[in-house]
Amino acid sequence: MRTLERIISAGVVGGLLLLTHGAKAQEAQYEEEYDYGYDTYDVEEADRTVGFIEAQGGYGFQVGNLEYVPDGAGGDWKHPLVNGPAVGGTIGFHLAPNIALVANYEWTKAWSRKGEVPGILDEVQGKVDYHTVTAGFRLREPAGPGAVRAELGAGVVLPFETELELDYGAGLAQAGITGRGTQIENYNIGIAGHAQLGYEIPIGDVFYIALDLKLKVAQSSNEGKTTELRNFVTDFEAFPPTAVTTNIRHDDGAAQPTTYSLQSGRGMLTLGARF
Repeated sequence: MRTLERIISAGVVGGLLLLTHGAKAQEAQYEEEYDYGYDTYDVEEADRTVGFIEAQGGYGFQVGNLEYVPDGAGGDWKHPLVNGPAVGGTIGFHLAPNIALVANYEWTKAWSRKGEVPGILDEVQGKVDYHTVTAGFRLREPAGPGAVRAELGAGVVLPFETELELDYGAGLAQAGITGRGTQIENYNIGIAGHAQLGYEIPIGDVFYIALDLKLKVAQSSNEGKTTELRNFVTDFEAFPPTAVTTNIRHDDGAAQPTTYSLQSGRGMLTLGARF
């Protein structure tokens, strides 16, 4: 009996040692896979952090309500190809290993191509400048050495303006029109949204970079706002043409209000850090 008890005790001890060794080996494998860099880049890595913060910059095209610009004499026109930069930042907090709640601020500016009418207009160019604040969700799925990321957000476009500048040519000097004319359209706060798809690659345990394609839309109106004309010719077919300096209010009992939409597509480069 004592011999049997010794055999059973030895078997139990051996089993415990085997289980302990197996647990330690599994823990070591986990640490090797997840703790030292992002070689496998599993969603478990995001679960270890509270969130992330990002700085973004990019370049692309503005579409939407765009007027063609004059292209020489003879009534020719060309597409404005409105383009320019965007910079901003994002902060996010993990709701789950692969889902995050995000908030984003972005400033965008874009210019049209330059046009001209020889002798009449030396240069014509339009531009737009606006800021958006949005919030939404980001999904992240490991793929290869990094992860695919997709994001949707909605929010507001802050009050903004569009500007059209005319540099008058020598042909208008006889009518007393010289220098530069400016038309500024002012718009209210409006609604905005964006969709983003990209790929991120880790740089060590904390930092990462990402490339994204970002599509953004916004809608506003000029109700209660003004159109500012400064030395601006509104009708070149009038004889003689005149340059106007005035403010036109858009509201009930005044000039008709209009809506204005903004759409853009840009490639964005992101530098992010987890915390």
